[in-house]
Amino acid sequence: MGRTSMTVEVELWTETLLDGERCQTEQGRFVMVAIDEDQRPSPVIPDGFDAGSS
Repeated sequence: MGRTSMTVEVELWTETLLDGERCQTEQGRFVMVAIDEDQRPSPVIPDGFDAGSS
């Protein structure tokens, strides 16, 4: 993972109310890039990130 972007993968599932059968109906990937005032990629540190932990 880079320092200026984050990738989030999502899945959409449906469930039949009568029998509870589940089926994945869609999936997607979102890439979000942090930018500064000049529209250039900017480093991001996630909330709760502890640089001292491993």
